[in-house]
Amino acid sequence: MPVDRERGIGFVHIPKTAGTAIERALGLHGDWRLEDRHRWFGRIRSDDLLASGLSSNFLQHLAVQELQQLLAKDTVSAGATASIGNDPASWWWFTVVRHPWKRLLSAFRRKDPDLCQLYAYRCDRDLHSLDLAAFIEVAAWLDHAHLRPQMRFLEAVSFPVQRYRYEALPDLCAALGARLGRPITLERVNGPLVSLEEEELPERECLRARVEQIYAEDMECLGYGAPSLEISP
Repeated sequence: MPVDRERGIGFVHIPKTAGTAIERALGLHGDWRLEDRHRWFGRIRSDDLLASGLSSNFLQHLAVQELQQLLAKDTVSAGATASIGNDPASWWWFTVVRHPWKRLLSAFRRKDPDLCQLYAYRCDRDLHSLDLAAFIEVAAWLDHAHLRPQMRFLEAVSFPVQRYRYEALPDLCAALGARLGRPITLERVNGPLVSLEEEELPERECLRARVEQIYAEDMECLGYGAPSLEISP
């Protein structure tokens, strides 16, 4: 969950919602192998963070309530201006959400290496060997940032987080441009590695209904409507 201390911006990076493109546009993207506790980006390496039982191995994918707690204890203040300060409650926080079905398809088309490692550890099997239906069932039980319900990233926080939709990214670009005083464009990155055309999926409606069932809270709380009724094959 990268932060820009100088400009007082916090970005709740929910995986598979254009987060990498947004980080790059804001200059907050870095080397994922390095722990950066100034921007809160990269793989967690510090003993104190590893002992905290955080929900992700990567700082950029922490839930907002986790980062709130960490920032409250944070003594890293280099670069923070007096006008903005280092108090996260005074920052502008935003996130991007996405329809659960489209987000799950994106996770399937480009499987996260950390997710693959976790699945292999838990099941002694290659995640790439699963078809879409089996992958969907993994999402029902395996807790990982790339499969975790989006609402888990946004719960129990004391400051407002502005939500934008992946389906309307120009709205986010306009808001960021107005805040930063310069045009913001998002480049396409991390494209699919698996060729899969949604329109050609057998049992597409059944699969979609199952995804909406798994992510029922996201469907309702993020304004995507009530989950579809499950359709028998």
